[in-house]
Amino acid sequence: MKALLGLGFIPLDADLGLLLLRVSFAALMVVFHGWEKLMTARRQFHTFPNLIGIGSELSYVLVVWLEVFGAVLIALGLFTRLHALGLAFTMFIAWLVWHKRRFTGSNAGEMAFAYMFGYLLLFLAGAGRYSLDHVLGL
Repeated sequence: MKALLGLGFIPLDADLGLLLLRVSFAALMVVFHGWEKLMTARRQFHTFPNLIGIGSELSYVLVVWLEVFGAVLIALGLFTRLHALGLAFTMFIAWLVWHKRRFTGSNAGEMAFAYMFGYLLLFLAGAGRYSLDHVLGL
C-alpha cells in the first residue's frame, strides 16, 4: 500500500504512532478541558456534577487530576495505562450521563466518545517504546 501511494519514505512505527497519540490527546485534554477546571476550582469545587455518586468534591478532584496531571503523565509516558484507564472511564461517564449519549445537537458528546476510545487504545496498547514507562521498565 505504501508503494502504491508513493509513501515509502514514511516509517511504519507503532511506537511512534503511540507517542503521537499520547502527546496529542494529552495536549488537547489539558488545553480544552482540564486547565479551565483547574483555574476555576474555587467556583466549581462544591458545585461540580456528582455523576457517579461519590460527591461533587471528590468527583472534581479526580476529574481535574486526570484531565491535567494524568494527561501530562500520559504525554510523558509515565503510568500511562493507569491514567488512560481513568480518562477512558471519565470520558465514558461524561458521554453516558452528562451528554446523555448524544453525538449531535445541543450538548453533543462525540468528543467525549472519541477521547474514550483513544484512551482505551492507550490502556490496551501501553505507552510504547518512546516513554518513561519503557525506560523505567513499568
